[in-house]
Amino acid sequence: MAPVLNFNALPVNIPRQVVFLLLFGSHCVWCESSTSCMMCPDGSVDLAYPDRIVPFFNLGGNNSNPTCQQVAAAAQSTESVNCAVVQAQAGYCGCAGVEPQRKCSFCPDGSKPANADTVSPSNDKCGDLFTYIEYLGEQDCESNRLRSMQGLAYLCGCPGVEPQCTVCPDGSPPPLLDVIAMPTGETCREMLEVIESYTADVCIDSDTTVLVTAARCGCPGSEFPVCSVQQNSHLCTHDLLDTVPDQDCECYSFCDGQFSTCFDFPGGILNAQVCPGVAVSGCNRASATGEQKSESYRPTTKVPLFPLLVGLGMTISFACVLL
Repeated sequence: MAPVLNFNALPVNIPRQVVFLLLFGSHCVWCESSTSCMMCPDGSVDLAYPDRIVPFFNLGGNNSNPTCQQVAAAAQSTESVNCAVVQAQAGYCGCAGVEPQRKCSFCPDGSKPANADTVSPSNDKCGDLFTYIEYLGEQDCESNRLRSMQGLAYLCGCPGVEPQCTVCPDGSPPPLLDVIAMPTGETCREMLEVIESYTADVCIDSDTTVLVTAARCGCPGSEFPVCSVQQNSHLCTHDLLDTVPDQDCECYSFCDGQFSTCFDFPGGILNAQVCPGVAVSGCNRASATGEQKSESYRPTTKVPLFPLLVGLGMTISFACVLL
């Protein structure tokens, strides 16, 4: 019986998951059954580059950056596999006699990226991305997966390429580059690389991530978006916030009209022990009603409790789509 491997869905900030799938299991859509799948056309797994990372490829479980050798070995040891997808990696992985098709390009002008040794937020080397794309077929040149790879063109130093997404609205680098921006430890400097690698579609879908990063990293004029964890949000007013001008919260909370505590985005709940009266939480300028009388709210940078929403678009997944 084939192993059941979970489909590793991308985070909520990266929808539109038109994903090429390397499919395992007995209930897969598009699966091609094979008792043995060898990566190379000559029937071998003699790879010149066994340690190359296969870009944007999910082998299942926690292995989202498998090597060529790992992909080839998994294909051999699994009862049901889409062998065509495995063999599509043959040229990049160094099978003999497979030449690059050069139908698609990483940089718009077809040149090699200037920063070939740079490792992207997806843990792929820019030079490997360039090489991998040279082996793609013409049918892949308009795919979402390729567009996600090309989103890294600015980071990788492709000539004439500008980022499709920026942390600060004016395109300037965040002033507080060394501040921790995410709960998993990413700094503003690291999040700058991540966000500048987003495609235009992912940038739109990742609006909350971008806005929170901008506010935490000190971008001029940036404010926190509406806190998603709220109590009695209809009671959140600018007048209420004006009562605590000395507090800089991402998400404010009040009990019976008196300031209680700050919560980091996306907010928190005041329980009955903390506030036996009327609790208002998840309140900030973005959600407040009424007329704002004080100067524009400007948050300070805090160590966050906000879920990291990172990912860089389309992957091949070594997983099943169950019927």
